[in-house]
Amino acid sequence: MSQHHDDPHHCNCFAIDARYTDYLKDQLLNNGYHDPPQEDHGQLYGLATNIDEVLQFHLKTMPNGRIEAELEPQTQFVEHLNQKYSSPAHFQVKQVLDMLHIPYQQIQVSFHCLSRKIKRPSKTTSVIGAVIAVVGLIAALAILFSKK
Repeated sequence: MSQHHDDPHHCNCFAIDARYTDYLKDQLLNNGYHDPPQEDHGQLYGLATNIDEVLQFHLKTMPNGRIEAELEPQTQFVEHLNQKYSSPAHFQVKQVLDMLHIPYQQIQVSFHCLSRKIKRPSKTTSVIGAVIAVVGLIAALAILFSKK
């Protein structure tokens, strides 16, 4: 079994023919998906949609048609940066591909994908709030040390 199937944070079980990658992107954008800030993993594109007030469904399509997808905290939360809150989005990928009538190949289903356990943070911290707190702390330290 290749290593990407052992990934406990992403579903890598599906692949589509390269002829459908642009169609998938267009359909997702037409259905309200957005292009979130993200790392470059060699994907053609990565699009996301918010599924509730905390989590987003993030789908990346690779040049070979393989799809990598996860449920994760939205990018405005600090917890987005911690993979322990990412869960494979196997059922969501299958639902999207079926809804759009895109033929796919199911490569191999990972145990992590079938567990259906969503790792949700018990609380979230706004990135903007965290930045303001750090700037405030630096300013307070600067004032404190400038008085000596």
